[in-house]
Amino acid sequence: MLMALLAGNALAQGGYTIKLGGSYSSYRGQGGAPDWGFASGIGHEWKISKRTGLTVEVMYTAKKTVLKNRIVASAITGYGSVIDIYSDIRYVEVPVMWKYYRPVRKTLLIELYVGPSLELAIKERTRTKRLNNFYDPQHKLKYDYVFYEGDDPWPWVARSGFNVNGGIAIGWSVFTLELRYSRALHDVDVIAGLALTEKLDFLQFLIGLRI
Repeated sequence: MLMALLAGNALAQGGYTIKLGGSYSSYRGQGGAPDWGFASGIGHEWKISKRTGLTVEVMYTAKKTVLKNRIVASAITGYGSVIDIYSDIRYVEVPVMWKYYRPVRKTLLIELYVGPSLELAIKERTRTKRLNNFYDPQHKLKYDYVFYEGDDPWPWVARSGFNVNGGIAIGWSVFTLELRYSRALHDVDVIAGLALTEKLDFLQFLIGLRI
């Protein structure tokens, strides 16, 4: 009875939600192997009508993926390597999403949502594994990436930007189970000294608690 009363109050007035889960990320262009990261955060939800609402969240997300056997070289000297790239970038995201509610029972509903998000890169833990070296002075090889030759005084800017999010959630009592897809509108330009220029998309699996 207490859970039902809490759920009724949360659904009628909105409120805060704490979320915790995992992220499954991959670079769109190069087809790297997706890898698991994590996600956590807090959001606030406003009920606009019986069937619609608006939610704003602040999420901390680790986006990881692996790019195997990539050929990288200097565009000037031709010296290069074949490497594996273990990309790991940490973001603070601020999604703003419109929601549609479909009640199934008094304490059970389905939520559909869509909206943009701003993401700010705050930390990079990317590492590389060198497999072998080569020298290609005539630049006859097809490089996957080139070494970034210049200084990068604002590296977080080259990895930050906007995403478009969409997803579905099942709400039961004060709990939510959520699947979210995020499609990047911006490039990750430079990581680990490489000019990457790739878009980083991800799936999130989240468990939430309304408070």
